[in-house]
Amino acid sequence: MRGLYGAGILLLVFVTNSFARGRTPGASSFSPSKDSLASYLHSPAMGPEDRYVLDGVQEKAICRGCEIIATSIKVELALGQTYEQMIKEALFVCMEVIKLSELSCRGYVQLFTPSQPTLKVLHISDMHLDPLYVPGSNADCAEDLCCREESGTPATPDAEAWFWGDYRDCDSPPWMIEDMLSHIRTEHTDISYVMWTGDVVPHNMWATTRDWNTRLIKDTNEIIQSYFPDIPVFPVIGNHEMDPINMFPDPDNAPEEFSADWLYGALANQWEKVIPGLDVSTVLYGGFYSVPVKPGFRIISVNSMFGYTINLWLYENSNDVAHELKWLEAELWKAEQEGELVHLIGHIPPGLLYNERSWSREYTRIINRYENIVRGQFFGHTHNDEFEVFHDGERPFGVAYVAPSQTPWTGLNPSYRIYTVDGERPDTTRMVLDHDTYIMNLTEAHETNATRWHKLYSAKEAYGMPSLTPQDWYQLGHRMAEDRSLFDLYFKHFVSAGDPLLQEGCDDICYVQRVCDVMTSDRNDLDACYGAIRRMKGVSGLQSFA
Repeated sequence: MRGLYGAGILLLVFVTNSFARGRTPGASSFSPSKDSLASYLHSPAMGPEDRYVLDGVQEKAICRGCEIIATSIKVELALGQTYEQMIKEALFVCMEVIKLSELSCRGYVQLFTPSQPTLKVLHISDMHLDPLYVPGSNADCAEDLCCREESGTPATPDAEAWFWGDYRDCDSPPWMIEDMLSHIRTEHTDISYVMWTGDVVPHNMWATTRDWNTRLIKDTNEIIQSYFPDIPVFPVIGNHEMDPINMFPDPDNAPEEFSADWLYGALANQWEKVIPGLDVSTVLYGGFYSVPVKPGFRIISVNSMFGYTINLWLYENSNDVAHELKWLEAELWKAEQEGELVHLIGHIPPGLLYNERSWSREYTRIINRYENIVRGQFFGHTHNDEFEVFHDGERPFGVAYVAPSQTPWTGLNPSYRIYTVDGERPDTTRMVLDHDTYIMNLTEAHETNATRWHKLYSAKEAYGMPSLTPQDWYQLGHRMAEDRSLFDLYFKHFVSAGDPLLQEGCDDICYVQRVCDVMTSDRNDLDACYGAIRRMKGVSGLQSFA
């Protein structure tokens, strides 16, 4: 019965929101007051309906509408209307009248329905494990990677590398990674599966070899397997796994001496040990795969290096290398036909500045087409805690989660993330309901010679979000543009509360860039970015966006 009343309340909320927005069935747009919207964005505790300024006539109309709908809901309940039927009605109003996306509407459904089972999912990324890390070595060297015996003698005691990792240009000590994994296995006993979004090789880019990279791939996979022998792990290929770094040629036209076949073979050999039911054929061909996780649920892992402009092979051919986007669209079409929901995992997020423009555009187009089944996207690479909102010019339709790194390179605290995902039930959405991010503060670990992994924040609580729909993330981007203190909180999370970067702070240029990043998934379309930064007050250099 609680579920029926929840569905009724949900339907009432959607219909009254339709009245409040001045919409009638078939209407496609509305124009809220700029002043009321600004007021709403300055007050995170306010709800979406509070941003609309109503005159007395409108208020009476809404109250009359509430009365009519409430009476109708009572009649439906009395006549035995089922929970499923009322939810169906609510979704119809939300999508067809209010014109929100299905992803957003189903997210709001979660708020008004009884407690449902959930899954806990671990996301780790950018481990960059360095087996040559030496405590006390030079952390202030001239190279891109320090804290090794080869880094030279520290000039002062302050230049000595810390034991648990260092904020300077140093990667992850193996014992720090194992300490983190041990903590996760002890404290998070309900993890259903692991997403591992790439980059295990350290930042000694000038000295990698195929043997060295293969060894790191094997070693890191064995470490993960030792801590999660009974839990599925879904890995992703990172740009650092290749030798030379970033250079992924077209597998249909690769000279033997530059072919990535050795890498794909090494990955397939390790991944088939941790991914149940993996067909390694696409891994051996191009480093990507698609695999069912549970009935009605699939994970698709993409090789994002075929859309990364630092990959110089794209100058020879950037036209859907390895036919990966064609393959991705075909996999999504099959999933749609079979009634499956999908999570996509990759290394480089699609909105990154250095993504090839056609790749960024076409990937976003594919997500737009299959937004009805793509219920989550998860990436790494930047080492920062970020998100990207997908927008089609009229509405947000997707969000990509970019997880912070385990490596502290550079200025960061080692981190990991736990998602709460809609779980096993007949009408599951597989949407992310919340996420918690954990860190280990390196300054504290250095001073106490002990690690303390602790929760930095929960997304919904920290940002005052009712749910994690694309619409909620889109509104958060606008709220950060209007409210610098809210953005400062986001920046703290963005750098995983790393002491050096917090001390450095985020100036106006940084502020604009960070807000623009979260509003962009297609490098060819910056309209949502410009729309957000126009809301900024007291920020220099924004005259061109007025």
